[in-house]
This record gives sequence, C-alpha cells and structure tokens, in this order.
Amino acid sequence: MTNPPAQERRLLDSPRVPALLLLVGVGFWAADFARPQGLLAAGTMVLDADRDGLSDRQERILRTNPDAVDTDGDQISDAEEVARQTDPRDPDSLPGFEPINVGMAACQGEGVLTVTSTIFLRSGNPHGLDVRFGAVLQGRLIPLPTGAILRASRIGILNASEGLLFVVQTPFPGGYVRAMGGLNLYATARDVIGGAVAADALNLVDFSGVTMSIEPVPGGQTGGVIYVPLTSGPDLPVSFNAGLVCWQGTSEVGSNGASSVQEVESAGCEPMDSSCSASDCASSVGTTIQILDPGVLIGG
Repeated sequence: MTNPPAQERRLLDSPRVPALLLLVGVGFWAADFARPQGLLAAGTMVLDADRDGLSDRQERILRTNPDAVDTDGDQISDAEEVARQTDPRDPDSLPGFEPINVGMAACQGEGVLTVTSTIFLRSGNPHGLDVRFGAVLQGRLIPLPTGAILRASRIGILNASEGLLFVVQTPFPGGYVRAMGGLNLYATARDVIGGAVAADALNLVDFSGVTMSIEPVPGGQTGGVIYVPLTSGPDLPVSFNAGLVCWQGTSEVGSNGASSVQEVESAGCEPMDSSCSASDCASSVGTTIQILDPGVLIGG
C-alpha cells in the first residue's frame, strides 16, 4: 500500500472530516473498496408501496403520493419526473426532448442517508449508458468508486413514458453530513452512443442537527433557496413547525472550486408543505452556503 504525500496525510488526520471522503479524495490509500461497506451504510428495508422506484420515505420528502405511481396524473411517473427535473405534483410541468436526464433526491431515517439517483435514457439502450458518482471536498470534485456505489445500491430498471428509467438507491451513513457540516454529492450520465451528457447535484447541510437539502426556490425564482428537511414527522425536533419551509434570500459572493459561495441576506419560514424552525432559520442570516452547479460537471 502506498503512503499518501505529507500534505494529504495531514488532511487525513483532520478530526472534522470523515476519513472515507478524504480517502476518496487522495486515491484510496487506506481503504479496501472491494468491500464497499467501508464507504457505504448497510441498507435498510425499502418500502415502495406503488413500486414506482421511489421509496415511501422519499415520496414523503418529495411531497408526492406514495400510493400512486403518477401523483399529478400527467402520464409520467413520479420517478421519471425526478429524473427529468420536472415537478411531479404539477400536471403542467412537463419535460423537454432531451436524450438523457439525471435527477437526485435524498431522505434520511434509521441512521441512514439514502441518496436516490434517477437516470432517464430516451434511447432505451442500457449498453450505451455511462454513469459516474462523486462528491465535493473543499471545492474539489472527487470521483467516487462507481463499482462500490453500484454494488451497495438497490438498482431498478423501469419503463419510462419513452425509453428507460434507471433508479439507483445508495445508502450512506447518516452521520456524514453532521460530521462535515455539509456535503455535496453529484451524478453524471452519458449516452455513449449519442454523446449526450447530463448531471445533477445534491447540496446537503446539517441545520440544527437536521440534515437538509438546499434547493432552488419554487417557481423558477432566482436569488434564493429553500431548506428541505430529509426526515419528517416525529423524527424532527419539536422546534420545527409543519406547513412551513426555511426560505433564504441569497447573493453570490465568490466561489470555492466547483461550488458557488452564497451569502444569506434574509431568511424566514414561508408557507409550504415541509417543516421549518423559525429561530434556526432566522439565525442563518449572515452565514454563507456552498452550492454545486450541475452545469460545472458537464462544462456548462
């Protein structure tokens, strides 16, 4: 086994950062990824009442109907809408004609952070699909070992409204985001035959002990984000109130490698089918967040 350079050894010694992501970043010097459980959490039983590829827990976070394949009745399944980045609760939100799309979502429960990567492939030819996964560490894009990810994941191949849909549910230890304070994950997919490429990113933060997904504000508005808890109901602290979401007004103040650094200028709980802690949300004013733009992953 080769030892890492001194600078990277110092990085590995940092108590703030989970060793595994650092190992990924410096070339797997100290992990045997023939055993992917070194990287990933043990999966729990996945309940998917409507068998659309999204777990019931994930559908609660997405605010879709876990008992209906197509929540909004537009003839496109909820999972396909996640992949094609349309709103599965709005029948007027329809996809374009891209040959390939990627969408990511996440939920947390029983100590496991489950990341769902959905890939839409119009051609329907799985032999032409190249999928890669990664994380962002200190502004650097860090490829994760695709083989280990896939071996530890629950994988489904479903018929889409046209073409095929691939769903990869990957369990990570739930403590990663809390230990790091934040974690950005990404997935890219390329149609080797046609040459088209697509990407998506998950921007996760620990917010008052709750793992949150930072997402664009609804309706395509700019200059802000919302914080969506990745757990719900009794798993949330009592300070969280249902029917609200933490809405932050932000402005870009710089960059850190592949990530945009944004300052929170205003914050408050706004009506939405989610949960928000008013005091915690308001206290975020003046802080900065880092957002990975999927366009960076494909040269956009």
